[in-house]
Amino acid sequence: MLLIRLLEDVNYAVNTYGTMALALGTLAIPGIRSLGSGRRNCLNGAIFVAYLYIFLQITLFSRTPTGIHVFDTSLFGDIGYLSKYLVVHFAENFLLFIPLGMLVALCFNKMRNIFAGLLFGFVLSFCLECVQFITTLGMFELHDILMNGLGYAAGYIFWRLLYWRTIQYEIKTSTYSV
Repeated sequence: MLLIRLLEDVNYAVNTYGTMALALGTLAIPGIRSLGSGRRNCLNGAIFVAYLYIFLQITLFSRTPTGIHVFDTSLFGDIGYLSKYLVVHFAENFLLFIPLGMLVALCFNKMRNIFAGLLFGFVLSFCLECVQFITTLGMFELHDILMNGLGYAAGYIFWRLLYWRTIQYEIKTSTYSV
């Protein structure tokens, strides 16, 4: 049942956002190769804006207000009856923030500091949960903030590894070409 639920969610996401997300993801990886290029920075900014649109569409604009304010501060309080829906919910929260961690570090130099970047990820997640609570477009759940922040951190770490790899490659090729 978990696999079926996950496939249904993936199918929905692919049908609505998949083509654009795949294209944006494909374009973002080469952008890391030449961080100093003006054209590349413009492309990275366009990818970031497009991802931000998809992000807001998924988290806010595609939802219907319920009229009920739910504020759940228990950290994984409902994990005692670990349902299939709960696992998919955690995975979706985690996976949604991975590209954000990569793109923020790629587009904004000040967010390349690990502490500033991770603080930004958790603050953004907190603000998103507050907006969902106030507008009744979702529930304020503490474990969502944690999973979103961990997803952002995973994206940031992935970007950092690619960045270090790119710098090492450029150093290695520049020393051989002399």
